[in-house]
Amino acid sequence: IKSKKMSEIFFSITSSIMFICIFREDGKIFRLKRENHRMHSENFTSFLKKLLEESETSLKELEYIYMTSSSGNQTGIRVSITFAISMSVLNPKIKIFHMDTLFFQAGRDDCISLMSINEKKTKYFFLLKDNKKILKSETGIEEVEFYKKEFPNLIIKENLESTNFL
Repeated sequence: IKSKKMSEIFFSITSSIMFICIFREDGKIFRLKRENHRMHSENFTSFLKKLLEESETSLKELEYIYMTSSSGNQTGIRVSITFAISMSVLNPKIKIFHMDTLFFQAGRDDCISLMSINEKKTKYFFLLKDNKKILKSETGIEEVEFYKKEFPNLIIKENLESTNFL
């Protein structure tokens, strides 16, 4: 009997950057990253379909779903949750994990983690992480420069630009 190959999907469609990664059991990784402000929810299914075809993966082969979300993009959150619930109906054994996008971007680093809310990049979702603890998390912050001066030793991570998706 041929064993069924299993894959994992990791995605976020609730920030200014959309990314989807498929990790196959054979070690191959397929990824797509797009800056597409306010259009992720509309494009998620077409990009997912493209990546599934490219990776020769079917939805039934997904064993794990990892998704991120940030506050503010309610449509993106609804689409993410709907996808995860639909997948759990298709495969009741699928495991679903969730993480805040700002926390994901911060990773193991002490840093100021920012996701722009608007295209002008004047308002941000904001996370301040120092000594491995979250000191502050806010939505709609405009005074980022104050925190950059107050915590000059912290790395600035913004809009998933320096995030390694592998």
